Amino acid sequence: MVTHPRSYQGPQDPEFAKQVAEVAMVPLQDCLSGEISADSIGRPLGLTRFGGRIARVYLTEGDCGRDDSDDLYAEADVFINGVTCLSTKPKIEANDGSASEVKTTLGGTDTGVTEAVIAAANSFSPGDQISWNYELTRTTPDTEIGNPCICVELLPD
Repeated sequence: MVTHPRSYQGPQDPEFAKQVAEVAMVPLQDCLSGEISADSIGRPLGLTRFGGRIARVYLTEGDCGRDDSDDLYAEADVFINGVTCLSTKPKIEANDGSASEVKTTLGGTDTGVTEAVIAAANSFSPGDQISWNYELTRTTPDTEIGNPCICVELLPD
């Protein structure tokens, strides 16, 4: 096989995989299954293995719900050892007059969504606990919100 001299030849250090494993952290994720009709508070996402910061938070709902007469929306809050790390919570509003659909705050292009804004105080140390709240505002919706998920991306120092 002939390779281009500038093509990637793989890691030169045999310890490369070990080095990556020491600092790599997959995003923390959690989902609530089914139709949601109440808040879900204090849900643990996991522990941190090293020091770093929260890089991005986004919320997705499998069904954003529908309410033609009252407010129906959900927000998420993310905590490091019980202290919020967001200055603006991600928020998804239900549809009014149209069918429920999948919505996400990732990218902020869906109608009725607000992206999360990470606060300045977003650093964590090894062993810190990351948790979240799912906060629902509803009266009697035509279609309940369903299958919400959160993703919290972490970066090492």
